Amino acid sequence: RELKRIPLTLKIYLVGLNTCMHACGAIATLVPVVQVGKWTYWVLGIAIFFMLGGQMYSKEAVLVRTAVKNGTDTDYVLLARFVMVSWTLYPIVWAISDGSRTVDSDIREGLYAFVEALNKLGFLGLFLAITSPPNTPRWLQWTSSVTAAIFGRRRRIEEKSLQLQSTHGSQILEEFETG
Repeated sequence: RELKRIPLTLKIYLVGLNTCMHACGAIATLVPVVQVGKWTYWVLGIAIFFMLGGQMYSKEAVLVRTAVKNGTDTDYVLLARFVMVSWTLYPIVWAISDGSRTVDSDIREGLYAFVEALNKLGFLGLFLAITSPPNTPRWLQWTSSVTAAIFGRRRRIEEKSLQLQSTHGSQILEEFETG
């Protein structure tokens, strides 16, 4: 329901920027190495990436104002930081693989697979760490806690521990800490 507060025009703008950024990356990959256009598309994609970053971090941006209004600004900043850091890996991998052709195609595919796994699983772990209720299975709590700790959310984990203790007693807290 919070997404309904974000104007449709902004949603379309953000999806459009994201689509253009990915299209620039795809076109840059298809253009032969000898052409200057290959790096031109890469630079254009990076510029669009920074435009998206501005929409995610600017105090005047609707996304940030909505998060502050909803009281979810610390969680929003955490997820936005993760997205910006992890998405930065894509142009780096492109520059050393498709852009300069310094690595073999097998290594390139391995790097992209690693970045994809990091992005998807990392975002999922952070999202679960932020939104999971106290009765979440132990293995899922552990996974999301590790991911959150890696990205600087130790305080959030401690808050969850206190919440568990106050609502479900010390037995569950012990399981959470040892799990």
